[in-house]
This record gives sequence, C-alpha cells and structure tokens, in this order.
Amino acid sequence: MEINMNRTGRNPILMALGLVLLVGISGCNQAERVAPVAQASASGSGEVSAAPDMAVISGAVIANADQPDAALGAVRQQLDSLINAVLAQQVEKKDLQAAQVTVTPQWHYPRDGKRELTGYEARAGFSLTLRDLEQLPAVYSVLAQAGVAQLQAPQFDFSNRDELELQAIGRAVEHARRKVVAGLDPLQAGLGDVQQLNVDTQWQRPMMKTAVSAVLMEAAADREPRLNVGEQTITATVQVVFAIKH
Repeated sequence: MEINMNRTGRNPILMALGLVLLVGISGCNQAERVAPVAQASASGSGEVSAAPDMAVISGAVIANADQPDAALGAVRQQLDSLINAVLAQQVEKKDLQAAQVTVTPQWHYPRDGKRELTGYEARAGFSLTLRDLEQLPAVYSVLAQAGVAQLQAPQFDFSNRDELELQAIGRAVEHARRKVVAGLDPLQAGLGDVQQLNVDTQWQRPMMKTAVSAVLMEAAADREPRLNVGEQTITATVQVVFAIKH
C-alpha cells in the first residue's frame, strides 16, 4: 500500500494515532499518581438559646358607615390617631408601616330575597417593629385605646440572629469533629482537612404565651399587660467529611 506523505514528510493518520497514544499514557500516569483520599464523615448538632429582643406587631383598624366616604374618613382618623400614639412611644417612623385603606360594601343575604346593602366597611392595616421589648406593654395599651379591631400575635425575633446562628454552627462542627476523632484514635489515625461541609439551621419563632385578646382587655382596662416571652433555641445541624491522616 502506498502512503502519500504531506510536504512535511509526516503521515497525518500516524500523527493522530500518536497523539491519542500519548494522551492515553499521560492519563494512566496521572491516575497512578493520584491516590484516593481516605475519608471519615460524621454529623453534628449545636444549639444556642437566647431571649428575643424585638417583635413585629400587625393589626388593623376598622370603621363602618352607611356611606363609603364616611367609612373612609372614620378609619383614616383612627389610623392617624394610632400612628401619633405609637410614635409618642419612641417608635421610629421607619419601624411603622401603615397599609393602604380599603373600603368594601357589606351585604345581607336573606333566605327568601335579594341581597341588601347594609353599609360599608373601611379597613386600614398596620405593622410596627419594636426593637425594645420593654415597650411592648405600653404599646399594647396605646393600641387598645386607639380602638384596634384586629391584632395578630406578635412575631418575636433576634436583632443578632446571624451571630447566634454562627455560634450554633460552630458548636455543631465541633461536635462532628469530636465524633470523628473519637473514632480515629483507636485506629491510630489522625484528622485531616475538611473535604465537604453541609450546614442547616432552624428555629421556631417564639409565640407570646399570653393570648392577645387577654392582653388587649388588660390594656383597655388601664392595667399594664403581663407578658412572658421566654427563650428560644436556634439549632444547627452539619454533615462533615474529613480526610484521614495515616
């Protein structure tokens, strides 16, 4: 068989085969040099308990009237009074949000007739953030005196929640590390670098242990509401893979 050579005097087919062969040899050598790393994995958990130091309160003022304009004017007046009273409790403006006022017709549906328009209801929602829980009883008194019709249970939180989560994660990682060390010591093996780390944190928002209705009743009666928030636990769980030193 005759093989035509190019101007460089090299056969392109043989050159291609040579490149494939070189790549194959190089890959084999690299596989021989890289040995698998012995590993050990363990899960760990960590907890941090702390008392919440802030709360978010949400609710609404409601007014009813025969005409929509009257209902709208009445609820705006209630909302203005509420805003002024809350701001007087040293709550910053940026921590108070008042939602848009809505007006809806109210209907009565008799069993044996057409529906009847009975009036209009105006509703204005609000939400405020308290960064000092010592203000909570006084703010509830203000809300009761302002005629708040609906009030949700406060949502408590931590101003330093990120820091608390990091503390819980650190304890979880240390827990996993101690477990691996305990398993390697009898084998006379050492702990190497971290190969993989999976982290998860969770916590359940603490709810006020006193019912909101009871708090409002005490506040409306000019008695300072008694509140008990308690502590909340932030939990972190980790899965860590370590290299093993022989």
